[in-house]
Amino acid sequence: MIRRFATVAGMLTLDGTFWFFLAFLIAFRLLGVGGNSLTESVGLTLGGAFGAALFVALGTALIDLVFVAPILNETGGRIPRLIESRQLTIYASAAETLGAIERACRDNGLRIREKDLAEGRVRASKGFSFITSGEAVTFEMLELDEATTELTLTSRPRSPFAYTDFGRNYRNVEAIANHLMGQGIRGKV
Repeated sequence: MIRRFATVAGMLTLDGTFWFFLAFLIAFRLLGVGGNSLTESVGLTLGGAFGAALFVALGTALIDLVFVAPILNETGGRIPRLIESRQLTIYASAAETLGAIERACRDNGLRIREKDLAEGRVRASKGFSFITSGEAVTFEMLELDEATTELTLTSRPRSPFAYTDFGRNYRNVEAIANHLMGQGIRGKV
């Protein structure tokens, strides 16, 4: 409950600032401030500020209703973090795991940016969308033996200034982990 409040409060603060200034500019542009009296200007300013505050409250409620509530339902009430990570033990060699990672990236809309089998690292990314600045996904493989590879999958926002990802990183990790397990590769989460 506290984390949900903190997330909504954070959204209210950052989104509220944007919506407040947008509504303030629109109100001043539409109504105009060119009055002869100081009272008229103060009245317009206070009216614009009050209208902007109501607009912020409505905007935050809509964001919560449209974006946050479905994410909480999808994750079982857990607020997704900005950086999601999952460890998988895959019963295949590192080369086979790398092939499975390439297929998972292709099928989930990720573009591979860097691939290094010697280091056991693959870096991929997803492009910008309507609600996020894209995600960076990192796969780190550790070959335990010829038939077992430990894979750490991490998804994070590409932007260092992101304060919410609307569950995108959680969905990336879930989709890729399910895709890897669905390719006939035996493993455990």
